[in-house]
Amino acid sequence: MFGNLCSISLYVTNPALFSAAVMDSTDLKCYVHTVSPVKVSASGKCRYFNMTLQTSEGSRSAVCFSPEKRTSLEKHQADKSPIKMSNFKFSSNYSKDNVVIDRSSKITPVGDDVGFQHVEMAPHLSLHCFHYIKFRKWPR
Repeated sequence: MFGNLCSISLYVTNPALFSAAVMDSTDLKCYVHTVSPVKVSASGKCRYFNMTLQTSEGSRSAVCFSPEKRTSLEKHQADKSPIKMSNFKFSSNYSKDNVVIDRSSKITPVGDDVGFQHVEMAPHLSLHCFHYIKFRKWPR
């Protein structure tokens, strides 16, 4: 499915939101948080990094299998500038709904008019805590 990048296993906590294990995306406007260093898969065949994306509805975990995009994403994180992402996938394996970014994904700046404000996230703040702060209830 993702070519020779590596196998991806991520899981959706609310399967009603997605009709398949991996779905094509529409555009996603978001702020970038907690960009990790580049990691190497256990097999040694895949380089990737993780991040958290703040959307108008909360936050999502993301994994990027295109290490060359890291510099740009780190800059948007540091500048607290929103981006529009297109040509990415949603994957529903493991225990979260994740945005999967690869070489074909497009990341473009969108200016300041995204309809929601940047929220500071401590690097150690879990997505569950962020969800609780935003919605005043624990996610399932």
